[in-house]
Amino acid sequence: MDYRRNTDSSQSIKCYATLENPKSFPSKGMNKLRAHDSLHGNQHLTTDIKDKKGELQITAIGEASLSPTRAKFKVTISSCKGNLSDAETSTNRRSEYVIQTLHNNGLKNDSIDISNSVNRSIKFDHSEKSKFEIRIEIVVHFTDFKKCETLRNFLVSKLDESVNITKISYLHDPVKASNLRQQALMAAVKSAQSKASSIANIFHGKVGQPVFIKEVHSDNWLGELNRPINEENEISTESQSHGPMSSTLHIKVEVYASFEIKFKKKHNRG
Repeated sequence: MDYRRNTDSSQSIKCYATLENPKSFPSKGMNKLRAHDSLHGNQHLTTDIKDKKGELQITAIGEASLSPTRAKFKVTISSCKGNLSDAETSTNRRSEYVIQTLHNNGLKNDSIDISNSVNRSIKFDHSEKSKFEIRIEIVVHFTDFKKCETLRNFLVSKLDESVNITKISYLHDPVKASNLRQQALMAAVKSAQSKASSIANIFHGKVGQPVFIKEVHSDNWLGELNRPINEENEISTESQSHGPMSSTLHIKVEVYASFEIKFKKKHNRG
């Protein structure tokens, strides 16, 4: 992001490590005075300055975080038998147990997605009989993270190893996640403006409009604050982790900004 505005350099006093007064010095061989010289009443800078505009350049960092709002896990039940009816009986018995357990704990059908597929195995020679494989997948959605964790642990303890239960995935609101970088950017700009105002006050100046604002770097990561792990800067709205806290999405943005700085009228002491 790069925001620029045209300024008349002949009417400005640049304020970044040095201060310049174009009208107080010859156009050739212009003298430069260090910023701290003005704090000691330097005679060159106390010449009649009529509301001149300076420029103050700042870097600042803004951060924004987003906690997950939903969680889910998937239960996969499969059976492969020579008789289709036998395979159906095996998978249906276990899937009914899972669904009944979910209903008993207050989950409605709109929180449970069920898919069912049937496949026939390939025969390599005529002596082999083809088999039928039935696969049932049950995806369960939660907004209550504690209930999600409790139910998953219960099912893992009650079902045998033929049933696969995934780790819990924590999901972020996609709209809020897409706006998170903009929030971090705005926080960085506000921080830059606040820094500029504090510095301008030292020189009895006032911060005006931004001359330009540029995003120079950004990071996003999941988990602990101040620990970026994603170098590709791709925002994901889903993660698998040990808990919702370690799935919190963080974004940090650094900006480089330049602001107008206006000085009050000063009169020659002589």
